[in-house]
Amino acid sequence: MKRRLLILLATLALAVTAAAPGTALAATGQIDQVHLWLTPPLSGKAVFTSNDATVEPAGQCQVDSVKWYKADTYAEVPSSASFQAGTKYYAVVSLQPKDGWEFKYTDAQGVHQAFSELTIDGQEALADWVESRVYTPNMCEIRTVAIEAKTAISDVQVSGFANAVVGEQPQAFGPSDQSPLTVPTGAPYAAIAEGWWYHVNGMAPQAATPVLKDGYNYEWGDRPFVAGGEYFAQICLEAAPGYTFDYWSRPSYSIRTTVNGNAALVDPSASYVTDRGSCCIVATPTTVAGDTKFVRDVSLAGVGTPVVGQKPVTADLVAFPKSARYRVKSVEWVCAPIDDPTARFVDPSFTTVFKRGYLYQAEIQLQLDEGSLYAFDATQFPSSQVFDSITVDGKAIEPDNIMVTGPKSMSLSTSQVAAQLPAPKTLTAKLYGYDDVALKWSAVSGAAEYRVYRSKSGSAYKYVKTVKGTSCKLANLADGVKYGFRVRAVDASGGTKTAGVAKSAGVWTLKKLATPTVTKYAAGKAKVSWKNISGETGYQISQSATKSGTTVAATYATTSGKSKVVKATKGKRLYYKVRAYKVVDGKRVYAPWSAPRAFTVR
Repeated sequence: MKRRLLILLATLALAVTAAAPGTALAATGQIDQVHLWLTPPLSGKAVFTSNDATVEPAGQCQVDSVKWYKADTYAEVPSSASFQAGTKYYAVVSLQPKDGWEFKYTDAQGVHQAFSELTIDGQEALADWVESRVYTPNMCEIRTVAIEAKTAISDVQVSGFANAVVGEQPQAFGPSDQSPLTVPTGAPYAAIAEGWWYHVNGMAPQAATPVLKDGYNYEWGDRPFVAGGEYFAQICLEAAPGYTFDYWSRPSYSIRTTVNGNAALVDPSASYVTDRGSCCIVATPTTVAGDTKFVRDVSLAGVGTPVVGQKPVTADLVAFPKSARYRVKSVEWVCAPIDDPTARFVDPSFTTVFKRGYLYQAEIQLQLDEGSLYAFDATQFPSSQVFDSITVDGKAIEPDNIMVTGPKSMSLSTSQVAAQLPAPKTLTAKLYGYDDVALKWSAVSGAAEYRVYRSKSGSAYKYVKTVKGTSCKLANLADGVKYGFRVRAVDASGGTKTAGVAKSAGVWTLKKLATPTVTKYAAGKAKVSWKNISGETGYQISQSATKSGTTVAATYATTSGKSKVVKATKGKRLYYKVRAYKVVDGKRVYAPWSAPRAFTVR
């Protein structure tokens, strides 16, 4: 044992003696990713050196040198020179690992084999992965793609910014004509790109589900400012062609910026340059103050009518005006047997989908945010007296179905209605005569009968007839008119007939054409012209020796044609007629012939 210990001590002594003073320790890790931050070429500025570049992770490697080259000639740009506007350059950045680290190296490999991530100024697209190389475990060169030298923007001015006011909507920022923000004429930042309002203290006015970004709540412009809320605005600008925002302003925002001529309205600690082509100005946060106001109007849409087999609408699907101060907290559907409307109950098994034979009504809860100066008037009874209007899907709510339950909450209920049968899945409308239409639809389970409606030339639908089966014919309609048809399934549960949802289809009837025009086309040929109509799939031309005769000279399959050339005997008086047709289920349905036109080809 003593002998082994002596041998071990001797070995350690030799190892220490072999290591010369100042020799680096063996590498303990391989560098897997590189994030390079590089000042872009700026017009008129001196060529940047290693002092203008940093690399992350900072504890693993460092910048050794930065050299710039012209992209078109590959000539190195002296450090004493300046970048020229409009010229493209690329940089070659040499990196060295720090103690304990090395680059992954096999045999002069590309960076694809060495790094899992490589970015320049946060963008993979700025790195030239093909030309970048790892030469040894202790040396790596990163090459950028060609970058155009641009003029740096150092001064920004924005006007037209308005403070947050309780009850008013946030401004709409953006390049549209409605944006209140403007920049000086000829400014090198071309336009307002986009912008948002943020709610600082976590309240989300009128937001059923707050959308968070960086710890703040978005305000999209469809919810009013609330009292006590602290807000700030973020305005993004885009640089004009040939200009750039200095990316190295981040995180220390140093661009001289004023809003409404006042630098104090800008929060430089939060403003930043997003990339070289845009920057975001963050306004100083402000707290909104004001007096309480009562909500007097409520308008909801999208609640809908119960339809058998469909799911009830939920709170997130109910719409309200952008200017509304309230939001929908919940929607609960109450049902009752159709033959006993007073036996109301809530049963999830009945409200998962609407069922035939039951009455339904929606009980809707509304609320205001606690920080809002807006409130529901809870000082009077009945509650309906405090509102000017309350509607759901355009229908007024009965006074007895309205209840203010507190300054920030209220409830309302729709009227009881029977669940409607769904619409037939299919409905076809086809001509079987030039002004006769045959309708056919799919059966609906539970339907006792079907009601047929029609619309003429876009007018309102009117009831036509009720049928027991799934088809009917409508004859002697107006000629040359576009008809719309609807069919509703009718339920007769509990002795009460309830019309279901409509299914629509449309068709054109054909009509008799006006007398055609006939002209000479060439020797032995006549050109027959007519006025094109809608709904047809073709035309036929008759050429007869007698006025009352009919002899088909040509069939022309077209929906846009207005003339046809036919052969004609020179010097012979002939009579020409035209009629439209439509192909239905492989057969032609013809309109009447037009009046004849006599013509002689000379």
